[in-house]
Amino acid sequence: MIPAARVIVQDTGARIAYALTGEPLSRQDAKEYEPRGFPLGTSPQYAQLGLKPLADTPLVSCTPTPRLCRAEAGRFGTLLVEIEGDAPTDVVLRRFFFPAWRLDPPVSLAPSVPYRLLSFTSPPGHHTYRLERATLPQEQWGWAISGVSLILLVASAALTSGARPCNPSA
Repeated sequence: MIPAARVIVQDTGARIAYALTGEPLSRQDAKEYEPRGFPLGTSPQYAQLGLKPLADTPLVSCTPTPRLCRAEAGRFGTLLVEIEGDAPTDVVLRRFFFPAWRLDPPVSLAPSVPYRLLSFTSPPGHHTYRLERATLPQEQWGWAISGVSLILLVASAALTSGARPCNPSA
């Protein structure tokens, strides 16, 4: 436990010192959090996987350029997107494509090329979309299984708490 506590204290100290410098955080993520097919560049080193190609990517981009193409970030990655144009508009949002993203009103979502960002086509006219993360069925099943496991654990603890310990010498 002592080596683990030492590492935790040193890491916490280093993070506090870095935060006090005011430098921006590096824009990188672990490989498992980047989408399948994300171009990793030429570096085979795990620590050098980064989001540098997306550093200058706007929150929303529209093609062809409509009269209005605006996005406002909300909590937990949600976006409020406003599009107004005379022709269908291809919209790319600075969010990696993931099956849990949902637009309201519903529009078909697809990954963009090459960075696999969230994209969709907005029909002509003025439209307001709300992008939110929905709960996937697999997550709901996981919650149900975890809940049942917790109930069984509590029930088992309650049933065995009153039992007398086995004393082989008696």
